[in-house]
Amino acid sequence: MTAAPPNWDALRELQAELSARGSALAEQLRPLWQRYAAEAGASGAAPSPEGFLDLLLREQRIDPYTHARYSARAALDLGSPTLRVDVEGRPLQGEALGVAGPLDSHYDVLAPLGEGGMGTVHVARDATLRRRVALKTLHPDQDATALSRFVREAQITAQLDHPYVVPVYALESDEEGVSYAMKLVRGRTLADLVEESEAQLAAGQLDDEHTLDARLDAFLKTCDAVAFAHERGVIHRDLKPANVMIGPFRELYVLDWGLARVMAGEHADQPEVDLEKGGVTKLLADCKQAPEETLAGEIVGTPAYMSPEQAGGELGSVGPASDQFALGLILHELIYLARPYPGVGLLAVLLRAQERDIEPPPRAVHPELAAIVARATALEPAERYASVADLAEDVRRHLRGVETRALPDGPRQRLYRWMRDRQTAVLAGVLALVFLGISALVWTRVAHARALEQREQAIADLSQRTSREAQRLASWLGHFRGQTQELAGATAQALRSPARGEARAYGIADFAAAARRPADSAPSARYKRPISTAEPLAHLAPEAGPEAQADLARLLTVRAAMKSVFQVPVPGGARRAPGLSLEDWIRGDEALVHWVYVASAQGAIVLYPGATSEWPPDYDPTQRTWYQRALKAWRERGEVHAWTPPYRDTMSGALVVSSVHVVLGPEGEVVGTAALDFPIDDLSQQLWADELPGLEQVYLLELTQPPRVLLRRGADTSRVAQGQEVDQERFPFPAGLRQIQAQSAGVLRVDEDRKLVCWQRIASVGFALVGLVDAEAYFSSR
Repeated sequence: MTAAPPNWDALRELQAELSARGSALAEQLRPLWQRYAAEAGASGAAPSPEGFLDLLLREQRIDPYTHARYSARAALDLGSPTLRVDVEGRPLQGEALGVAGPLDSHYDVLAPLGEGGMGTVHVARDATLRRRVALKTLHPDQDATALSRFVREAQITAQLDHPYVVPVYALESDEEGVSYAMKLVRGRTLADLVEESEAQLAAGQLDDEHTLDARLDAFLKTCDAVAFAHERGVIHRDLKPANVMIGPFRELYVLDWGLARVMAGEHADQPEVDLEKGGVTKLLADCKQAPEETLAGEIVGTPAYMSPEQAGGELGSVGPASDQFALGLILHELIYLARPYPGVGLLAVLLRAQERDIEPPPRAVHPELAAIVARATALEPAERYASVADLAEDVRRHLRGVETRALPDGPRQRLYRWMRDRQTAVLAGVLALVFLGISALVWTRVAHARALEQREQAIADLSQRTSREAQRLASWLGHFRGQTQELAGATAQALRSPARGEARAYGIADFAAAARRPADSAPSARYKRPISTAEPLAHLAPEAGPEAQADLARLLTVRAAMKSVFQVPVPGGARRAPGLSLEDWIRGDEALVHWVYVASAQGAIVLYPGATSEWPPDYDPTQRTWYQRALKAWRERGEVHAWTPPYRDTMSGALVVSSVHVVLGPEGEVVGTAALDFPIDDLSQQLWADELPGLEQVYLLELTQPPRVLLRRGADTSRVAQGQEVDQERFPFPAGLRQIQAQSAGVLRVDEDRKLVCWQRIASVGFALVGLVDAEAYFSSR
């Protein structure tokens, strides 16, 4: 009898495993094989273990992990590709060894495996060595730059001879294009591992492959591969969980070196992109990619895993520290099981990446791991680890239970580690001290050290709770800033458009006379006057010229964008009830936006909704506080957005805050502003929703120089007159103010340790959330 090739052992092992588990599938394998072999023969194909395993997976008789394990074993193709055998590996009667015919090329493409922006990956069979490989082929429509990057990817990957870098076998070129063959890696990515771990954690139990130690082991292997590449002068520039593959036997490979470059300054002459001043906004205007997809061009990498310098387009500054930042974000995702930048838009994620506006973690972890993530993802490259190898070493130090560089031990922690590492000696000493009458003192010190460690953990928890509250507030304020930014874009487009003819405009005098108001004008309890949701209020400053008149006609075309601001729901705010018209919603008292208005530098202003106004006849919008504050922020700090202090609105009497965005012309000059107002009472309610024991006061600081109190929860504003700003309070602890200026987040003991000041900057909107906590009340609640 002809012996079966070794790769048929995979099916026999599968049958043995199924029998041991008591699975009914073990008895069904033979009839299933006969059906599969008959169908393959009828189509002229040769049955194979791989094809049979694919059938079992398609019919959901085995899970993907079982399929991957046994396919890897079956892929050892040492026999003839046309050998016809039964499920136990015996040749079928009348069949003989042989090859069906000459192969068309060196590689036979079998099935698609994946597709990226630059090429397609197929499962292929190497006809010479009789093995399966992954064949990556460049898209035929790519230009010379893409071809150069594709070839460089193959060359760089091939020269990185490391156990955790996927091996490259050959680079091919024929009439159909350019491709290269590499090891076919079966398994799951780090992204899959995170998703599976999160699901298991939610179910209440993690198996051995999804524990934190297992996830950290995968991370350390990834660091080893990247550190090896850095030693040879190569940076990856596109590290992310989806580019790290874990095989069925826990082997690991770092993939996709398509954006890698040798550190020789090859991009030093490329221009930088200024996110804040519109460079990236223009670059990405028509981009439809998701934040988790790879960009290539002036900005390279995956936005959700970019370092600030990479997100800012500073290609000359992208180096090993940038790869380290991406690894820090991957570590964040592995330990917290949550993405650091969970934005829904590409530009939004890029803006957060540039400012390192990382999402506060959803759960607490060991303070050392949190400190390692914070150092690896420091905003400035110089503040990160000296190398990826140092980052990996700090994680290993944590796993060994020794002091880490990211969070050095204090004297008490050193004592605790010393006693823990010498438990036998300490115990013997305690027994001896019992006879000397001083053992109680030793144990008191141990208890004290543990109490201090618990207190430090309580401080870390307080910092995380502050971060969660700041993130919720950032989402709320970021909504208003984003709406203002979109309105500014619509206004810029309107002011650049050709001058229009005379447009019907309703001015102050029109709204003051009942007979001349827009037809839909109706009383509103919220605005305390008749308003129009169809027509805005239009006004020109005194002595405005023809240019202002033309601007007014242009600004009236923005009314649809102004009205749409009320249509977008505010995070955490009330929602418009089904069946309630947008017009009735605006007139009601639940919409959080109060006024929306746009103005030009020539003195034209349009306000929505339209309403009767107490503006004097000489009202000039360019001289108002909100306009001047935005102009000052742009001229002095290059910032396109500003917030006003709370003030009493002259029209409705409500206490409001304005979000103002400058509108820039083609040469970068200020041609106008776009703004919206929202009530301060709604902002005050958002300051801190968590029931925190000992919380005495909450402040919202604007990060100016020096920082100033924009709002204090519960402040008495009843005596603020119409048109008047709220008096700015002084922050009661100057030492805390200095710390807030120096660090993005933290907890500080003040007032002789009786109070705790906890804070978290909200860089995306230029604020800091600060809480004042009674220390005794907080610690006693733990």
